[in-house]
Amino acid sequence: MPKQFCKVAVAAKRLGISSAMARAYFDTGHLKGYRTPTGLVMIESNSVEKMIANGAQPKQKEAE
Repeated sequence: MPKQFCKVAVAAKRLGISSAMARAYFDTGHLKGYRTPTGLVMIESNSVEKMIANGAQPKQKEAE
C-alpha cells in the first residue's frame, strides 16, 4: 500500500501540538516525511499514528 502523507498543520492538530513543534519533530527525525522542492514539509501519516499509539511525545533534550 502506498504511503500516506499529510501537511504539518494536519499532523500537529492530530498530535495536539503546534505546527512549529511538529516541524521541529520532523527536523529532528521524530516524525518521518519529506520536504518538497518548494519547501513544503509533508509528514508520513504512519509516523503520526505511531507517535499517538506510543502515548508520549519525544523527550526534550536537557539544557546543559
